[in-house]
Amino acid sequence: MGKRSNFERREADFYPTPQAAVVPLISHLRGLRTFAEPCAGVGHLVRHLESFGMRYVYQGDISTGQDALAVITYGAGAVITTNPPYTRELMHRLIAHFQRIAPTLVTRTTRAKPTARKSPPTTLAARPHC
Repeated sequence: MGKRSNFERREADFYPTPQAAVVPLISHLRGLRTFAEPCAGVGHLVRHLESFGMRYVYQGDISTGQDALAVITYGAGAVITTNPPYTRELMHRLIAHFQRIAPTLVTRTTRAKPTARKSPPTTLAARPHC
């Protein structure tokens, strides 16, 4: 169970990104053509973004041996778009790391009524590059 909710945590915080979570992201990506997805899981977010005409320059995941915290560049012109693990400490470390590299957009969960949810809803959190 989650700390603030009654949904069962999935192994490795694996929650595939639904198409509905990508739609609000698109307006933040206007004019951009390439992206990196360093917490790709099995590639749902990558496929969704490709369906909107974007091209990935990097796709990796810890489950396939790519440690997102070890990568220091994704190439010129790429924005980092990801659905990171929900473990708070790790998620914050990842976001801070990504922001040092490139403009970063993160999909993550929010809960209006934490104890009433059975699974985490997904919304958009925009994190500009500093």
